[in-house]
Amino acid sequence: MATKARSSRTHYDELEIDTSATTEEIRRAYQRRALQTHPDKSGPFEDETQKCDAEARFRQVHEAYEVLSDPQRRRAYDREMRMNQTGPGATHSQPADLDELKRKCDALREKLSKIREENNAYHSQFWQEYRRVSDEFRKEEMRRFEQHQKQQRQRMERFDQESLKRSFEQLNLSTEIFQLQIDIIIATFAKFSYAPK
Repeated sequence: MATKARSSRTHYDELEIDTSATTEEIRRAYQRRALQTHPDKSGPFEDETQKCDAEARFRQVHEAYEVLSDPQRRRAYDREMRMNQTGPGATHSQPADLDELKRKCDALREKLSKIREENNAYHSQFWQEYRRVSDEFRKEEMRRFEQHQKQQRQRMERFDQESLKRSFEQLNLSTEIFQLQIDIIIATFAKFSYAPK
């Protein structure tokens, strides 16, 4: 009977505190209960059974403190404790709680589905825009390259024409100078040839 009674006790019962106890209250309660239930403080024992019971009580107190002093483990324990509660009030409230949880789950699923659809639409729109910009960029680069090539060809053509023109001008000038030199020589020769003796 004693074992059954202890098994129905909660961690809050083991530390003799309320379910709304603060972290500091849990710590002080554990120190007090650890001193009360420590096997060294509970002896001497008449037999081995009493010693085992004392050690079990101390372990339960320690386990209660380990759970309730950890905020995450305490929240999980509180949820489990509420789910395990029995009685008319809990029996009637449980289906409503389940329905509420189902509604919340359905709402979250619907919201997640919308988010995924929006993400898919956004990704599709992003890649379409990316491909469009990339195509425009490649076309612009190709246009600039072709324009540059055309300018280079025009530059080379103008250079060739100017070079050829200068070459002809130099050739004509050289021919004219040569002709003048010939005329000077002929004139000089004629002067000396027809001079009176």
